Amino acid sequence: LHGQQVTPDAVVKDLQAARATLELARFKEECCLRSLVLHGQRVTPDAVVKDFQAANATLELARFQEQCCLRGLVLNGQQVTADAVVKGFQTARATLELARFKEECCLRRLPLNGQPVTPEAVVKDFQAVNATLELARFKAECCLRVWALNGQQVTPEAVVKDYQAVKATLELARFKAECCLRGWALNAQPVPPDAVVKDYQAAKAILELARFEEACCLRGLALNGQPVPPDAVVKDFQAAKATLELVRFKADCCLRGWALNGQQVPPEAVVRDYQAVKATLELARFLEQCCLRGLVLNGQQVTPEVVVRDFPDSPEGQLGLARFKAECCLRGLPLNGWQVTPDAVVKDFPDSSEGRLGIARFKEECCQKGLALNGRPVPPDAVVKDY
Repeated sequence: LHGQQVTPDAVVKDLQAARATLELARFKEECCLRSLVLHGQRVTPDAVVKDFQAANATLELARFQEQCCLRGLVLNGQQVTADAVVKGFQTARATLELARFKEECCLRRLPLNGQPVTPEAVVKDFQAVNATLELARFKAECCLRVWALNGQQVTPEAVVKDYQAVKATLELARFKAECCLRGWALNAQPVPPDAVVKDYQAAKAILELARFEEACCLRGLALNGQPVPPDAVVKDFQAAKATLELVRFKADCCLRGWALNGQQVPPEAVVRDYQAVKATLELARFLEQCCLRGLVLNGQQVTPEVVVRDFPDSPEGQLGLARFKAECCLRGLPLNGWQVTPDAVVKDFPDSSEGRLGIARFKEECCQKGLALNGRPVPPDAVVKDY
């Protein structure tokens, strides 16, 4: 604004001046979830809860507790359980939000009352609140994950029919794009990339179209009988003003050794672009790839220590850091002069659904490579149990 960044502190000052208590609490929630600093300090989840309680914002509080649960954030020194989130939505009488959360629990394999949430239970809840669009989206997820409903697989044709019934043009185009990229047939016919492009154009979905053309480029799929050149993808992201997506694609080009405008994309240019958009997590992931692939940055190898330092202190950053340490362990890369032990890797994964999945995958690698955990080999049965 007027050539300067609007700081979180300035926003808080304005909201306080307007006595906008609820809006202030919502903004502090966003700062907490995005790891933005206020007055030189991180906004804690406990502070957000206190503000919502002071504003008697029962629904907003329940939604925030849901985010804490799904992201593995701690409240009052403890993880937020799925059961606590359900209770919060019930208190707020938020039936649709509760159904959506149960969907998340089902998709993430989070138990409720000690039991897994079945796809059939999710369907029943959406039907009870007449949430036809949400139901169609969930059936699409079941189809893409090859999950059964009532003992039968959800077919792509059934998903298309449901989306058409609720006139969900964009969702239908996205689903057909997935079918195309996975090589799945619709009505016994493959979905050609040109048909997906046509659907996105009809929906005026500029960003989704750019992302699909990027996927075609990276996978070598032809559009109008010709491969999609990287320069065309860049042009599409620029037209959609999708700065972060553009930087991510340039990073892919760099790692694949592809040229843009006739020139190789140097790692330094990617780092500079990520820094310009303040994408700290993506930057850390790119440095991780440079480290693992032996790419040189500013004339020097990217060390594991540099990668570890650059991961942000956020739930996503902690998960990314744990995954990188797992790679160091499996590849025998030392950190600070010491080998990373399997026990240390398991300890570093956060206590979240993604963290538990990361541990399961790591244990699978340990089992296959004969690495010991707690002084013992990892048996196949233990891997199966964790999954």
